[in-house]
Amino acid sequence: MGNKFVADGQDTDILAEIINFSADAIISLDQDQNIARYNDAAEKIFGYSAEEVIGKSLNIILPESMHSMHKDLVISYDKTGEKSRRMGQRIDLYGVTKSGDKVPLDISIQKHPEGSSCRFTAICRDISYRLDQEKVIRENEEKFRMLFNTSHHVIIEMNGDGDVVEYNDTIIHMLKVKPQKDVGKKIWDCEFWASETDFLLIKEAVLNLKSGEDASLIVNVRGENNQKIILDISLKKICLDDGQSTLIVLEGKNITKLVTANKALVASQARLAGAQRIARLGNWEWTLVSNEVTWSDEVYNIFDLELSFHAPKYDAFMEMVHVEDREYVRKAIFDALKGLCPYNITHRIVLADGAEKVVRQIGKILRTDDGVAVRMDGTIQDITEHWNREQELRLAKRRAEDADVAKAQFLSTVSHELRTPLNAIIGFGTLIADEVLGEINIDAYRDYAVDIKNSGEDLLKLVQNILHITSHQLGSLKSNPQNFSVQEFLDTTKSLVSNRAAEKNIDIETSVTDDMGELYLDPVLMQQILVHLIENAIKFSGEGETVKVDLYSEGNEIIIDITDHGVGLEDSNIIFDLFVQENMDLNRIYGGIGLGLTIVKDLVELQGGRVQVESKVGQGSCFSVHFSKNEVTAEADVKIGRMA
Repeated sequence: MGNKFVADGQDTDILAEIINFSADAIISLDQDQNIARYNDAAEKIFGYSAEEVIGKSLNIILPESMHSMHKDLVISYDKTGEKSRRMGQRIDLYGVTKSGDKVPLDISIQKHPEGSSCRFTAICRDISYRLDQEKVIRENEEKFRMLFNTSHHVIIEMNGDGDVVEYNDTIIHMLKVKPQKDVGKKIWDCEFWASETDFLLIKEAVLNLKSGEDASLIVNVRGENNQKIILDISLKKICLDDGQSTLIVLEGKNITKLVTANKALVASQARLAGAQRIARLGNWEWTLVSNEVTWSDEVYNIFDLELSFHAPKYDAFMEMVHVEDREYVRKAIFDALKGLCPYNITHRIVLADGAEKVVRQIGKILRTDDGVAVRMDGTIQDITEHWNREQELRLAKRRAEDADVAKAQFLSTVSHELRTPLNAIIGFGTLIADEVLGEINIDAYRDYAVDIKNSGEDLLKLVQNILHITSHQLGSLKSNPQNFSVQEFLDTTKSLVSNRAAEKNIDIETSVTDDMGELYLDPVLMQQILVHLIENAIKFSGEGETVKVDLYSEGNEIIIDITDHGVGLEDSNIIFDLFVQENMDLNRIYGGIGLGLTIVKDLVELQGGRVQVESKVGQGSCFSVHFSKNEVTAEADVKIGRMA
């Protein structure tokens, strides 16, 4: 090793050791820029041994692109009066290793006197590690700068005295501030604070902040168009590495929307609580695994408990349920948990003072994907007043129904009692009018007897109608269907109303379609229906008009139409009601108390049919009775089947 640098005998052993043990490569060149000396560090950096490079051109360890340039630089340097120079001030310098890799170098060059064995000496330092570290620092700086400027939070960097050093892009865009205007200014003297209170708060926080500590506060600032922005600010004072200076970092989060949403939520919760108080309706949650129960405020009000009282668990809740209702409530809960039925029950609760309330509960089960119940959410409503009113209404309804039955029974009894004397009156009136027991020579008496007979028959008909109504109300009126001939039925019915039609010279026309042979209905009830409808048509028809009775099938129905051209109806919706007529004036032209059409409706519906009317004032009315073919032909079909 010593032989490399003491060949000329001019260097001392100590200097040779310094050169050979140096961490930097030391390379000396002769006048022709050939390598004359080459230390151990150079061997490590470039990979060549001294024997491989001594006497060879420096170009062996230089990039090819630097060969001519480096030679010119050295010649140019030789012409100067400088003894040494640091190279690479304008360009990056590299060496080339034996393996061909480029090595970044920091090079200083020295010039020796002419005639020396070494004309130039270069000290080369491998700066690969330094450049790597600088690259890492740059990358970290870029990352920091990116995070600093892309953060959604406002970030302000200050020195230890509160002077603004830098803003991030967020505050610039949010508050439209100008950094060049505020840098160096005290943070509390900046113009974006919304009020004196805000900048006093930030001033006090910054001045009282100690190293390593954090501070938090909420302040208001002004953004674009003087819009108020609420910031949740944190301050941190950091002591730098030199120990002499500090840095304060302000980070602010825009919580304007959050504050607004929280206010809206509080208002909404207040409205909900108010609505629950008005409706006496509370909500609850029951977590099954932990058996924890959560109540809304109104549930506490319903149970007359203080809000500080912890919501009771299942067993404690059951203790507040009325003892007679506990098993019912318990079964309803477990049936709901098993998925057998929804949880929707009404039961009683007992308060601490012994008072009772009636509540309605509705619940919903939350389950896992495999169907296991994990939570039950529900509502509870105090319906005590409603329940009491409902019980009163039920009692009143029951009493009214009992009274209605009693009334119907009374009317039925009276009607039965009236029929016997009326039959006697009609009978004796007929005997007198027909002069059965002898001739009456006074015409007026004979006319009186006829009037007695007619009035008795009208009154008897009224009594029979009342009996029909009361029998239907009491459920004693039954339908006894049987087959009967349609044509014979119409002929018989026509004969029953012929006298009434003759009084007004009204013609009754009947028609039956060919497919109508027999019907399977109650012939007695059907005759009453048709008589009432025909007499009603006669009553409201003028002298000499026609009443038509048509029996036909349409689709799946058998229909009987009774049509007149009389006065017609203004309101056809009420005429089937009991004791109601189109004209209820006591001075009305047409008689009756409004029973006939009610009887028709009852008798039709008793046989599974329906009745409807179409009418126009001054043009007449058409009453239609509808029966399903499946009903009126059922028995006939059975008989045919048996015969087959």
